[in-house]
Amino acid sequence: MGVAMSTWRHILCFLVGASIVLWCGTGGSEGRTPAREAAGGVRATELPPLVQGLHHFSTRAFASSDAAYEQLIGGLSEFEIAVFPSQRRLFQKLSHGQHPKALFVTCSDSRIDPNLILHAHPGDLFVLRNIGNIIPAYASGEHSEAAVVEYAVRALGVREIIVCGHLDCGAMKALTQSSHLSELPEVRRWLGFDRRVAQTLRERYEDLPEDRLVAVAAEENVLVQIENLSTHPCVAEGLVRGTLKIHGWIYSMERGRVFSYNPATGQFSPLPHRLPVAHPHHAGTH
Repeated sequence: MGVAMSTWRHILCFLVGASIVLWCGTGGSEGRTPAREAAGGVRATELPPLVQGLHHFSTRAFASSDAAYEQLIGGLSEFEIAVFPSQRRLFQKLSHGQHPKALFVTCSDSRIDPNLILHAHPGDLFVLRNIGNIIPAYASGEHSEAAVVEYAVRALGVREIIVCGHLDCGAMKALTQSSHLSELPEVRRWLGFDRRVAQTLRERYEDLPEDRLVAVAAEENVLVQIENLSTHPCVAEGLVRGTLKIHGWIYSMERGRVFSYNPATGQFSPLPHRLPVAHPHHAGTH
């Protein structure tokens, strides 16, 4: 009974959320503008009939999730009130276009924050994220990642591509323990693009303990994605012309260090510490 109630609550939550989004997105019966939103927001009496009927139930049933959401809204408020005004010139500049320094390919894991790790700023990175930081080979026909890569290289002119895997990666754990995917068919399908990594683990590293095996899987995965990237025409052309470089990284969140692949040694080693390069757009932002 508890499971059934939980299921119904999720369904009702979806209906309420979807109806609100559709109603507000289409402007409701009168049409809402940013000015009207600022003046008073959306009142319960303005919600569509379905939402009016479920409004009070949903606010009670899902009160436990309010704290997490309110924390996010608090962060948004801090950005709008404190951060944006202090960086107004930067954001005004960015509103006219983007010129990222690199395409950064990494995992969707919530613990990975590319801008924080690189101390980067808005506009510095063009980011591609998915489960396992996977880039299917061009011939696979998987168009989403291919489109991001093509746009970054040909439209934005990035000259650096960084493939950044990480330790304690859930996708790599799934590769080593495929039984965990029995209830995640779409994740299983997606990780099928990483079958080469799974095969390498079976053939070369089957005697490793599990924790070390997951770490090795992350490293092998980065190398496979670098090879896959080179099959994309725009990347292959850039590599031949010398206008594009690909870097393979492993991030250890526990140690706060990044390890870079060295083709000469065939190993991942810590990147040397360097003084940060000044960002030109920092000047005059305060």
